Amino acid sequence: MSSTKSSSLTTRIKAFLSLPFVKFVIAGGINTGITYLIYLFVLLFASYPVAFTVSYVAGIAIAYLLNSLFVFRVRLTLKKILRFPIVYLVQYGLNMGLLYLFIDLAGMAEEIAPLLAIAIVVPITFVMSRFVLKGRAPVLGLAGSVERASGGEGVEEPRIDTPGKSRNE
Repeated sequence: MSSTKSSSLTTRIKAFLSLPFVKFVIAGGINTGITYLIYLFVLLFASYPVAFTVSYVAGIAIAYLLNSLFVFRVRLTLKKILRFPIVYLVQYGLNMGLLYLFIDLAGMAEEIAPLLAIAIVVPITFVMSRFVLKGRAPVLGLAGSVERASGGEGVEEPRIDTPGKSRNE
């Protein structure tokens, strides 16, 4: 492979990894790993709803920090800190409903069910998190992360995020 091709590939990989949804998935993976370990630990001496709740509360704090500082690159503010848990209350309800469905109705293992539930809810959480932290929800296109930006007089036009740049901080 020539250095031009490898440089182009490196540039494309860096651009892909800087897309907000990709960064959200990476941060979510880190958060999920940490909270899953907390869940397994608490599951040793408590029921799955208690274990999930404890790990979930810890996950909200971790998610706020990762999403603010790494994913959306926005300042930490009291207003956002107070609004952010609403995203995760909605996500909690969806996850608990899915856990009930998977564990109690479908007989799935308590250790596996949270992983599947979280994977189903991730896209919803991304949209809600973006809205709370940046004040707008993204519109995801096939070519990458696309968001709506004001086009004047109430008209909205699609606008492509520039990798590595942050707006609306």
